[in-house]
Amino acid sequence: MKKKLLVLIAAAGTLLVAASMTIASPQLDVKSKDAEKAPEFTSVDANGKKIDLTSMLSKSDAVVLNFWASWCTACADEIPELLEFQKSHPKYGFYGVNVGESLSKAKKFVRRFSYPYEILMDEDEKISKLYKIDGLPQTVVIGKDGQIVFRGSRPPTDLK
Repeated sequence: MKKKLLVLIAAAGTLLVAASMTIASPQLDVKSKDAEKAPEFTSVDANGKKIDLTSMLSKSDAVVLNFWASWCTACADEIPELLEFQKSHPKYGFYGVNVGESLSKAKKFVRRFSYPYEILMDEDEKISKLYKIDGLPQTVVIGKDGQIVFRGSRPPTDLK
């Protein structure tokens, strides 16, 4: 009985450490020498229309990709922060990338939480893999020049 309890406690501790690593994702500074070129991709929106990164960048000063899923409670919790970030950056294009789910699940989440962005579908998780998304939620900001200027588990608070 004691062994089972110890194993359970050890497993819970391991999960807590793994969760904290996801939550503590680093933020990239705009001037970071670690900035990288954003990979080009094409997706479909909730209406089945194709859209690619190049066209998104041509319409705005920067592109914000918020990776989320309907089962992710932190994804719902961060919506007020995303709205605040969107309000302070009106010339940025905001896109929610639904990871690994069907369109019907994504639409249900959008209706329930009034998710404010154009939805892009990543059912096969190819975009997530391109962007090295290792936990949800994740926000990636891409500058007009196509460089990733921010990557984090929450929206940036001090990005200009």
